[in-house]
Amino acid sequence: MKNFTRLVLALFISGLTCCSPSKFYQVYNATPGSKIKKEQNGLVYEDQHCKITYNLWGEGGNIGFGIYNKTSQILYLNTDESFFVLNGVAHDYYQNRVISSASSMRSSQSTTLSGLVFYNLFLSGTERLSTFDSNSLAYKEKKQVAVPPKTTKFIAEYVIATSLYRDCDLYRFPRRKETSSTSFSAADSPLKFSNLLTYTVGATGEPVHIKNEFYVSTITNYPARAFLEKEKDHFCGETSSEQIQVFKESGADQFYVEYSKALSNSFKH
Repeated sequence: MKNFTRLVLALFISGLTCCSPSKFYQVYNATPGSKIKKEQNGLVYEDQHCKITYNLWGEGGNIGFGIYNKTSQILYLNTDESFFVLNGVAHDYYQNRVISSASSMRSSQSTTLSGLVFYNLFLSGTERLSTFDSNSLAYKEKKQVAVPPKTTKFIAEYVIATSLYRDCDLYRFPRRKETSSTSFSAADSPLKFSNLLTYTVGATGEPVHIKNEFYVSTITNYPARAFLEKEKDHFCGETSSEQIQVFKESGADQFYVEYSKALSNSFKH
């Protein structure tokens, strides 16, 4: 009876394993516009007043950015005149939202929070509206993000790719240790995106308009084993006894979408 039970359990586990979906990764390589340079710390646009840095790497692609104020005055990013544009469709950075956040104490004093990012929720300069309870406050977005001299603020709001790209020249589920890739020019790329940003230097400065453009130049599909590897973690001269899973390749000009294959899926592309 024990042997029979073990056999049933083994068959059950085997069935779960064979029916579980296989993981794949679709990796996008983006080509920035001529005014954006690839540097060690990211993709960088720079003018006489500011430096804007991008790192697209992440699930779906992070079009958020850090803006560094090079001047001796406060630089104001006008979010009501700034947009993320994806394939010709503009998305607002300023959305006139009221956002709640936790607080350890109650206060009748006016409070300002600036440039905070909570799980891709963009919180520009804000003002407290009211208290919901002793541990919660509500804040309203401002139309400007103030960046003090010689400092950086980070803005995050949108992802680039929300679904899998499919093409007759692109195998959807390449075999183990294989990849499938297709390339595009700026003219025929399926994903063209940009940030249209407006800022002023000082409260009375003239508006400056920036257009940071990108397009996807290569898309590659990887099975998980061709894209991930295990290695031991290192810190301060010490090596972990356990292995961690890491990406074999990544870069500021890349991003990815994770997807799975069920046994019932018969499409090759």
